[in-house]
Amino acid sequence: MLCAREFIGDESFVFSDGDSIIDSKVPVIKQLIKVFNKENSSVIGVQKISDKEAMTKYGNVYGKVTKDKRLYRVSDFVEKPAVEKVSPDGLIIGGMRYVFTKDIWAMLESQKTGRDGEIWLSDAANALVRKKKFMAYEYEGIYFDTGNKLALLKTAIHFAKKDPEIKDQIEELLVF
Repeated sequence: MLCAREFIGDESFVFSDGDSIIDSKVPVIKQLIKVFNKENSSVIGVQKISDKEAMTKYGNVYGKVTKDKRLYRVSDFVEKPAVEKVSPDGLIIGGMRYVFTKDIWAMLESQKTGRDGEIWLSDAANALVRKKKFMAYEYEGIYFDTGNKLALLKTAIHFAKKDPEIKDQIEELLVF
């Protein structure tokens, strides 16, 4: 992400990972921009799940719910916590959709490498949470991880079944 700084400058910007798709009536980024404009702070899209074991496979978000029951003020991000330390609100980073203020750049530039010798965005976001208001919004939509073959196939089938021209053919194919 730091490679993009010279193109973005001091403007706020959207960041998304490359191995997920979210099926939503209103695009998730549009939902987050609405929150960003209202809160004037960085915001991340989150999902709420109840399976504590599944939560250990994702970054977890900890925070305090606001008057808007879908909106949280973030206090901490923890990447793949142990099951006994997962977010009590069930909030996970599903889909990595962010709107960042320019403040993230200083955090990324001063961030030390984490696991595998990489600079982790979650560590920089955590540093930002300590200095500035950072919100999490439970977006409306279905998150699909496309980072492996089976997950990608499930995603393709989901969207193929939504297409009225091929829906019946897909249903027949899945029944064999």
